[in-house]
Amino acid sequence: MSKKLEQAARVSAAEPATIDAAEAALGAGDFQVALDAVRSLGSPRDRCLRVEVSALLELGELTSAETRANELVDLVKSGGDQLELADALLHLGRARYKASAFPDSAALFSEALEHCDRSAEPSDAVRADVLGWRARAYRRMRLWAAAQTDIDLAMALSREVADDRLTANLAFQASLLAERTGQTLMASVFAEQAKELYEALGDQRSLARILNNLGGLNWLLGRQELAFEHLREAFDIATDADSPTDAAQAISSLAQVLLGDSQPEPAETAARHALELLAGRDDYLEEQANASLVLGRALLEQERFDDALASLASAEAGFTKVSASSAIAATLVVRGDVRRRQGALEEAADLYRRAADLMHDYRF
Repeated sequence: MSKKLEQAARVSAAEPATIDAAEAALGAGDFQVALDAVRSLGSPRDRCLRVEVSALLELGELTSAETRANELVDLVKSGGDQLELADALLHLGRARYKASAFPDSAALFSEALEHCDRSAEPSDAVRADVLGWRARAYRRMRLWAAAQTDIDLAMALSREVADDRLTANLAFQASLLAERTGQTLMASVFAEQAKELYEALGDQRSLARILNNLGGLNWLLGRQELAFEHLREAFDIATDADSPTDAAQAISSLAQVLLGDSQPEPAETAARHALELLAGRDDYLEEQANASLVLGRALLEQERFDDALASLASAEAGFTKVSASSAIAATLVVRGDVRRRQGALEEAADLYRRAADLMHDYRF
């Protein structure tokens, strides 16, 4: 055997181990390590592309992630395996979801479910995962009933396959949906379920995220001390796990709680810290807008009106990009409060009217 053939044989034999290691790194949250590993192979295998898409999404490289996801779909289509195509479409749908293209992502998830149905060897785990992601897209589109149906179907499937991580992720989504539909206590129940599962799995990043949500839910339920405790723990865990985006979300939530506790100066500091941590992350536009909204409110309470309006303008721009109409309405209300405090009563009234109009689900 020639030296070139021997070298090629060694590389080919090493590929499965390298991909295994990359998948393990991805599961452990070492996204750059996973990305470097699969790219070292220089081979567009489907397993490599799946790892690459997932790692790129976590690193905030949305354009590259979508490009590689499209390559994955094209590659799998040539093989004709329906279940693999469903999984590839799931990856592409996740990329579109991260880019805030929620109708596009929902359509891709629906297409993935169709291929699940056509598979000779259907997978309840893949179906449940796709349903969970479609529920996310439906929630962001304010299609509450459709999101709830998908969550219920996915939860039933996850119990059948006994997949704790999948069950935890779905409980997290069920919590978010319950909170958005005004079922705060039910949301906290689902969040506690997810928290227990993430703790058992040792998933620190997901644990930080659910603790962040539990902090907000407990604040809404009047459990102030527990809210502060959860949010501080979420920030510490995210920081230890080297996850600045999760740390940013925790500190942004803490800013809201501090503001609600009549502490505008610490709230301002926390909100600015969150914005610093989220700088340059286009996949966290809504979180940046949320932090800007809290900052604007904190500045209003300190009567720094011009600074407040500048921050609120940033918030409105961010919410507009992700089509978050209720959040835009909330921002307009705060802008109205600023202008009212400045004595511009007609402009304040116009902002309040615009906010009310945005919250209507109908037009004459």
